[in-house]
Amino acid sequence: MAQFLNFKGDYNGLSEKKASDNLNMYGNNIFTETEDKSFKAYHYLLDPTAVLLLISGLLQIFTLSQYVTGIMCIIMAIAQTVTLCVICQKNNENIRNRTLSAKMKYRVVRDGILQLIPAAELVPDDIIIVQGGEIVPADAHILEYVGLTVDESRFTGDNTPVQKHDGADPKATGLKKSCIYAGTRVLNGSAVARVVATGEDTYRARQGEKHGKAADPNFSRYEKTCVKLRLPLAVAAILLCVIGTLSQILTGRTDNVTGVIVSACGWLICMFMPFVELYIRMYNMNFVRRAELKGAVIKNLTVPEKLNSLSVLVIDKSAVVAPNTLEVAGVYSKDTDLMTTVTVLACDKDEPTLAEQAFLLNAALGGTDVATVKRNELTAQFPYNDADRIGGNIYNMGGTHLVCVKGAVEKVTGLCNMSPEEMFRITARAAALAKRGLEVWTVAYYIIPEGEEIPKSLYAVQYNYMGLVSFMNATRDMIPLALQGCKRAGVRLVLTSSDSPETASSMGKKIGLSDAGMISGDEIAESTVTGEPLDYKKAEIFCRVNAAQRVDIIEKLKEAGETVATVGYSDSDYDLVAHADLGITSLENTTGSVYEASGLIVRDDNFSSVVEMIKEARQLHRNIKRCIFILLSTLIAFACTSLADMITGYGIITPMLAAVLTAAVIPLCCTGFRNVKSDIKGNMTPSGFISQGKPDKKFFIRSAVCGLICGAISALFLTLAGGVMSAQQVSSVMLTLLTVMTGAMCLVVTDKRTGAFKNGAIPKYMTVTAAVTSVTSILLPYIPFINSLFGFAVPNPLASIAAVLAGVTLPAGLQIKKYLNK
Repeated sequence: MAQFLNFKGDYNGLSEKKASDNLNMYGNNIFTETEDKSFKAYHYLLDPTAVLLLISGLLQIFTLSQYVTGIMCIIMAIAQTVTLCVICQKNNENIRNRTLSAKMKYRVVRDGILQLIPAAELVPDDIIIVQGGEIVPADAHILEYVGLTVDESRFTGDNTPVQKHDGADPKATGLKKSCIYAGTRVLNGSAVARVVATGEDTYRARQGEKHGKAADPNFSRYEKTCVKLRLPLAVAAILLCVIGTLSQILTGRTDNVTGVIVSACGWLICMFMPFVELYIRMYNMNFVRRAELKGAVIKNLTVPEKLNSLSVLVIDKSAVVAPNTLEVAGVYSKDTDLMTTVTVLACDKDEPTLAEQAFLLNAALGGTDVATVKRNELTAQFPYNDADRIGGNIYNMGGTHLVCVKGAVEKVTGLCNMSPEEMFRITARAAALAKRGLEVWTVAYYIIPEGEEIPKSLYAVQYNYMGLVSFMNATRDMIPLALQGCKRAGVRLVLTSSDSPETASSMGKKIGLSDAGMISGDEIAESTVTGEPLDYKKAEIFCRVNAAQRVDIIEKLKEAGETVATVGYSDSDYDLVAHADLGITSLENTTGSVYEASGLIVRDDNFSSVVEMIKEARQLHRNIKRCIFILLSTLIAFACTSLADMITGYGIITPMLAAVLTAAVIPLCCTGFRNVKSDIKGNMTPSGFISQGKPDKKFFIRSAVCGLICGAISALFLTLAGGVMSAQQVSSVMLTLLTVMTGAMCLVVTDKRTGAFKNGAIPKYMTVTAAVTSVTSILLPYIPFINSLFGFAVPNPLASIAAVLAGVTLPAGLQIKKYLNK
C-alpha cells in the first residue's frame, strides 16, 4: 500500500472486529439525520381495502351465512395486504441499496488492506487516505502528507487555501494545521490521517451547523401531495357512505341492516383513494433502472422531479469543446523564437493549464528545448486564474531576473509600454482572432534592472509587448443536436465562459446560442456595486466570468424562478454544482467533491448524455400523469356508480366486485405506462407543478370530466339493468363494463396521435393487459362455480354485449376526436 501511494509509513489500521466495536460505541458517522417519509410494510397492514374486505367477509359469514363469498373476501383481504407489503418492502430495499451504492466511498486501511468504505461507516482510529478534490469525511490527525492544501472557508469565511502538515500544534486554539476537519475540501495533495472524531463529535457539529433532520431525498412532491389528499378524501367518502347507509335504513327501503353495511363496504372500497404514491415510486424506480442500464447513477428519487421541472441548464466551455483537442492556432510576433521562450517561461511550472500544456507541446514540436528553458531558477510564481485572467513567473536567467507574463489581451496590453495607436491595433487584431472562435493570449516581458527589488505582483512593473498566441478547440459533434433536444424539452441552455466577448460569442453561435443580451463579468461586478439589475433571464452567453460570478449567475436565475442545473467536472466546479438545484457530473471525469455534490452522474462527459436524461425524465413525468389520470378518472367513475347504487338500493356494488376492480384491474392497467415513449420526440415543457407547486388545472379538469362521463354511463347502465336483472347478474355485467372502460381509456391516453397501434407507441404490456383483463371480465361470470366465488351470476349475453359497448363509448369518442383534429 505505502509504495503504491508513495507514502513512507506502513499502516495496518483497525481490525474489522475493532472497527465494528467502535461503530457500536460511537455510532454511524452521520452529521445530519435524514427523515424517512417512505411508507413501510406495516403501514399496509391497515390498508382500507383489506380492512373493509375483512369486515364484510366476517359479516357475511357470521350474520348472513354467505360462507363462500365471505371466505373469498377474507382471502382477498389477506392477498391484498401481503401483495402491498411485499411490493413496499422490495421498493424500499431497492432504494436503500441504490442510495448506498451511489454514496461516495473513502480509502480506509483495515487489517493492512486498503478498502473503500462509505463515510457513514468510518470510526475513530480508522486510517483514512484523502486527496485533492475530495470532501474530508471526518475529523482526523495528519500522519503523513504530500503538498496538502485545504479549503476551510466554511469555518473561517476565508477562501485562502490552508497548507497542512503533520506533527502537532500545541499552541493552536482553533483549527489546527496538523488536522483536517469534516466538511472541508482538499484542494491539492494527499494525506494519510487517523480519524479522531465522527458524527456529532466533529468540529463541524460542535460549531452548531446541525439543524434538525434533513428532508427525505426520496420523497417526491407528487408523493407529498397524494399523502395530503388522502385524509380529506377518505373523510368525504366515509361521510357519503354513512349518509347513504342511514338513508336506506331510515327511509325503510330495506330492513337488512347487515346487508346495507356490507354494501357500504363495497361503496367505500370504490371511493377510497388508492395508494397513488406507490405507483409513483414504482415509476421512479423504473426510471432509475433504465438510467443504470445507460451507465448513469441517480442518487435519489427527487432527481427525476428536478429534471422534469428543469428550465435552465448552465454549462461552461468544457461541455462544448471536444476533450484533448486544444492546440496552438498561431503565434504572432516579430521575433518568434524569443516569443516562444518568453511564453514557455510564463507557463506554470508545476500544474500548467490545458492552454499552457498545448503551448509547451507546440514549442517542443517546433524545436524549442523546453526542459532546458525551464531549468532556470524560478524566483516567483503567479499562476493564471479566471478571476485575474493573467499569470506569469519570475526567473533568474544567469544573474538577470526576467518577468514573463501572459493573459487576457486587455489585461496585459494595459500593463505594456506602448502608444494608444499600437494598443488599438493589437486589440483589433486580437478581436478579429477571437471572432473566429480562437482563445487569444497577449505575451510580454520585463527585465528587472540590477539592484531593483523583485516585484511582489505582476501589476508592479511596465512590460515590453512581445506578441499574441491563439488557441483553437474543436466543438463536440453532438452539441447542436443536443441543443435542439434541450429546446424541445423547454430547457434554456446558458453558456458561461472566461473568454473574451468575441471568443464566447463565436463559441456560442457555433452551438446555436444567441449573443443578444450577452453579459460580461465586468458588468456583473459593476451591477454588484451600483445595484443596477441585469436581465439574467434573456442572456444565453456570459463572458469573462470567474468562478464566484458563475455561482452568482445561478443564484440570480434561481431568484428569477428558474429551476437550474449545472454540469461540472473539476474541483473548481464544486461551488457551482453545490449551489444549483441539480448538479450533474460524469463517471469518467469528476472529482470526489463534485461527485458528492451532484445528484445525477452520467456515463461520460458528453453533453448529449445529459440531454438524454432530461428527455427520459420528461417522458417519465408524462407517464406518471397518465397513471394519475386513469386513477382519478376511475375513482370518480366508481364513486358515481356507487352513488347510483346507494340511491337505487339495488346492492350491486359488492365488496368483492369493488376489490376485483381496485385491487386487480386498476393496478394492472396503471402500471402499463412505464415503457411508453410516445412523447420523447415531441415538445415537452417543464413541470410547473414540481418547480412552483402550481397544479395543472386543465389536467385535473380533464380527469374530472372524463371520470364524470364514465360515471354517468356506468350509473345509467346500473340503474337500467338493476330493474330487469338480479343484483348478482348486474354485478357481473358491471364488472365487464368498468373493466373494459378502464382498459380502453388506458389505450386511448397512451398517445395523443392517431395510429398509435401502427407506430408502436402503445407498449405490448399495455395492449395485452387491456385485452386480457377485458376478456377475463367478460368470461368470468359464465364459468360455473368460479362466478359464485366472486358473488356473480350468469348474465344475459346481450347484457354483456351492451356492457362492452357502453364501456368503449367514451374511449371511442376520444379516438374519433383525435382523427377529427388531425
